[in-house]
Amino acid sequence: MFKKTIILCAIIVSLNCSNAKAQIWTNQNANFGKPTQGWSITTVNDSVAWTFGYTLDSTIAAPDWGWTDEDLTFTRTSNGGNTWTTDTLPLGEPGSISNLSAISKQQAWISHNDYNLGLSQVIHTVDGGTTWMEDTINGANWVNAIHFFDAKNGIAMYDNDGQDFELFTTVDSGHNWAQVPAVNIPDITAADEYGTTGSYTVSGNKIWFNTYNYDRIFYSIDKGQHWNVWDKPTNARGFGHQVEADESNNLYFTFYILGDSANSYTDSFMLFRRNLTDTSWTDLTPVNNVDYISGISRIPGTPNMIMNMGNTATVFKTKVSYDKGVTWITIDTSLLKRGFVNFISPTVGYACELPSSYTNPSNYIFKYIGAAIVGLLHHTPIDLSIAVFPNPCVDHINISLCKTNDDDFLILLNDIDGKLLEKRELNHVKNVHERMDMSRYAKGMYTITVSNRKGTVSKKIIK
Repeated sequence: MFKKTIILCAIIVSLNCSNAKAQIWTNQNANFGKPTQGWSITTVNDSVAWTFGYTLDSTIAAPDWGWTDEDLTFTRTSNGGNTWTTDTLPLGEPGSISNLSAISKQQAWISHNDYNLGLSQVIHTVDGGTTWMEDTINGANWVNAIHFFDAKNGIAMYDNDGQDFELFTTVDSGHNWAQVPAVNIPDITAADEYGTTGSYTVSGNKIWFNTYNYDRIFYSIDKGQHWNVWDKPTNARGFGHQVEADESNNLYFTFYILGDSANSYTDSFMLFRRNLTDTSWTDLTPVNNVDYISGISRIPGTPNMIMNMGNTATVFKTKVSYDKGVTWITIDTSLLKRGFVNFISPTVGYACELPSSYTNPSNYIFKYIGAAIVGLLHHTPIDLSIAVFPNPCVDHINISLCKTNDDDFLILLNDIDGKLLEKRELNHVKNVHERMDMSRYAKGMYTITVSNRKGTVSKKIIK
């Protein structure tokens, strides 16, 4: 079972970058007590977020990837990320945390697998992590995830019992758990169809998770009481990694492309989308596919998606899509390695840092800055009188606008594929008069995007 965690970890630690200043993210000290790989972020509200980490050991070589599976820790903020409080979890070692689900600054659940004892367990806290108690769940297999929809309703997802996945639900905050009847769950494909550790997504009462070895998607529209299944996309290659659902019931499924040798991965990905009303998958994989996806999230309150991407040879990128994943524009680049990402609104989101090497582990959690970027993520059209000239251009373009009040602005220049060519941030200005050098770029179509905290306006230009 351990291979399910390893295959996810292998990708993350195999790619190296050096540090540089982030621009739309602010770096916050994660305060992990020991060198740690940060993991998925659970954003509860404007003030509260939780995450957990694995301690790294530089003396451990591949294929163990440096994870010691000991000194398992969590960290939490209750003041919008200004400070983070970290503590060690009372879990058996060696072992593996599958995920963390939190609903407030006091209350959270963690799913965990103890290797020595062969036990799977769910623990919870009601005092912000000072003490932890174990929930009594009769799951006999590897626990892949725990999730609470609210303070009362939760679901625990375990591997199969030889015929069906073991799924349990609670309606009383985890005091009592009932197993979902097998008749309500589609059969597994074969005995080696497992869940993918920590990989699931929720939108309202709906929940999806992907399976390991067969890349199928199990989904429920009633908080896990009844389930259906989708087969993997017919042209998918590699293995399924992350799933994320938007507020319109579109599921996004990311794939890593495998290399020619064992434990080898390429700088490429595949991305698919499917709605609950669809009968097949839509392939959203771009033609110029030279990155891997290190994190993907919806932006609640909008129809938009955001993701972090990386490449062994280039900087990390943050991209946003306004058209359900068909096209993406880069809104930020950095040499810091940003991974799993989670937004609770267009103004509040976090990402974890991926370690650059065993000896250079995660130092930061990244918090989304907001300001002029807020309008970019929300993508609400704004009525700004913007002049972009000359258009067509040859050597340069001028960007000009006027407002009655001071404001913060973000100006992006992207090419036809969404690649970020230039970014400028202007703070507390009324009038904008910017000149951009276009002489170094090839002939073609480009986009100028101007954003403030209220929304965006875009102009197409031709060189």
